Amino acid sequence: MIYATPSDVDPNPDYMAAMESAMGSIQEWFADRLDGQTFQVQEPVPQHCVLPNPEDYYAGEEGYHRVIVDLNPCVPIWYDTPYEVWAVYADVAYVCGESELGRGGFGTTVLHRDDLEGITNAEGHASCGYHRPQSGWIGGLVHELGHAFGLPHPPGCDEGLETCDWAAVMQTGYVDYPDTYLTEEDIALLKESQWFQPPRESQ
Repeated sequence: MIYATPSDVDPNPDYMAAMESAMGSIQEWFADRLDGQTFQVQEPVPQHCVLPNPEDYYAGEEGYHRVIVDLNPCVPIWYDTPYEVWAVYADVAYVCGESELGRGGFGTTVLHRDDLEGITNAEGHASCGYHRPQSGWIGGLVHELGHAFGLPHPPGCDEGLETCDWAAVMQTGYVDYPDTYLTEEDIALLKESQWFQPPRESQ
């Protein structure tokens, strides 16, 4: 877990505490659905990294790549990492329709300040005119971590087909977290994943 602040943004300890709490909740959520299997976090407390450029540099359509590149003096992060999964919250304002932050790919997800506000505030947060409860923002991290663990959107969803499983966490079900679910295909993939281990007592 990485909390990244641009050079002109002061770190917010409340955000870091919310990241730690959210990740613990998510570990339990996966364990409940995978017969006790879940992922491990290298350190329960997020690592704070200071980015070398001001906030505006990361706010546009190149933000995702720029955050990853500029994090490298602090942590050895990159795309498609085979040995680690990186969950990054960049303390950068989200610009509706312009920002590239707020997505995940295999091995890495980079989220933004709206996500930080969402997981921190008990009443949730509004982004781009849409309010989501705190639990729904945590669900957003589940969704993006799912991509980082190699999960796709359910079949037919990207094409807008009626067969799309809209309520699954890997589609729009994340807004209803924790009352959402993994598909059977997701469960099978994660149970074979290198990052999901059986409970310690059964090893």
